Amino acid sequence: GVSSRDVLVQRGRRTLAKRRLLAGDHLLLRCDQGDAGPAAPGVEEALLDRLDALWEACDAVLVSDYDYGVLGDRLISRLADLQRRAPRVLVVDGKRLPRYREACPTAVKPNFAGALKLLDEAGPARPFDRSEVAAGRGERILEATGARIAAVTMDVEGALVFERERPPYRTYARAEPSARSSGAGDTFAAALALAL
Repeated sequence: GVSSRDVLVQRGRRTLAKRRLLAGDHLLLRCDQGDAGPAAPGVEEALLDRLDALWEACDAVLVSDYDYGVLGDRLISRLADLQRRAPRVLVVDGKRLPRYREACPTAVKPNFAGALKLLDEAGPARPFDRSEVAAGRGERILEATGARIAAVTMDVEGALVFERERPPYRTYARAEPSARSSGAGDTFAAALALAL
């Protein structure tokens, strides 16, 4: 029952697909195929038009940006303009979260490695507890992204949720075989948007 009328098609562009080669429960190889360049100018214009037209009907907007070219500077700028004029719950899960700072996201969702990269840090050389490492970095993550909330996901260790002027909130996860897991971060970001 979900309409696909607002899904845009760019002729000749191949949708990204991630294929995994497994041996039992062991991931051996992942092959990513598809196009990662910028959207064609006509498609970008259509995307901007759709964003303008649909914004008012949305209670929440979820941006999943893997840095594959579709979400360019113009679209992010338009997102920021719309957010200033008519704020929505805006959750951003992206590889380069500071790009969305001017859009004042309600929440951002970096994974642990992405949070360290955002802060231009490397993980400790010795074995470490990701929650302990992430715990002292919440304010810096919020500052770097302009978000009100940051949820740093840590795979089987759950997540740490930071909110301005509040203590971190820890969630816990039930471990599943990682070789077959797919879309956990996307699911977390969608659930966070729905909860907000």
